[in-house]
Amino acid sequence: MFFNRLCAYSIDMLLITFLMFFISGTYKLNPYLYDHEDAYKKYEKVYNSIDMSKGDSEELLNKMKEPLYDMEHTNIYVYIWYIVITVFYFGIFQRLTGGQTLGKKLCRLKVVSKDDKEANLFRLLLHSIFVGSSFYEGFTFITIIKLLTVLLLSKEVFVNTYFVVALLSFILEMAYYVTAITHKDGNYLNDIIAGVKTISLKKDVNLD
Repeated sequence: MFFNRLCAYSIDMLLITFLMFFISGTYKLNPYLYDHEDAYKKYEKVYNSIDMSKGDSEELLNKMKEPLYDMEHTNIYVYIWYIVITVFYFGIFQRLTGGQTLGKKLCRLKVVSKDDKEANLFRLLLHSIFVGSSFYEGFTFITIIKLLTVLLLSKEVFVNTYFVVALLSFILEMAYYVTAITHKDGNYLNDIIAGVKTISLKKDVNLD
């Protein structure tokens, strides 16, 4: 069922990525759209001017601090919309459809509680917070942390936490796939955290 789940997951994340591409490219839904383009160019210019082999870590952080903070600050609306869409889709929408996203529907999968009953809204919301991948927009949990750090921390503190969050994201992603491969029931990390499981609705075909 691993590849079946991977297929459903890919469909769902591509759908969310498409929605995010549409929203983040619309000025009324993302007022920092043009600010982000300018901030990214400044960040890229500073990044390309740094000689990694000569500068010490403190000097590099000082140079990166302001452009990195400005770039991330202009991502605020992107983060907010990503959190809203992901939590709604994997949480509320999946509850309304009886434990199925569009990807799961196509791949004939369903999220249920451990006792095979319909998963309640709280478990599905918790399930949605720990879904995602750096191949797309990232884990919802990590995006929430990014949003909080850029809203609450000063530039001086933010740049240090940025790399810690990046490391946490890498560890979480590795744990996500390791549990999917090694868990006896094929559960992903978010299944385990939310206390749910994903079952296949495909019935065995009798060829006799």
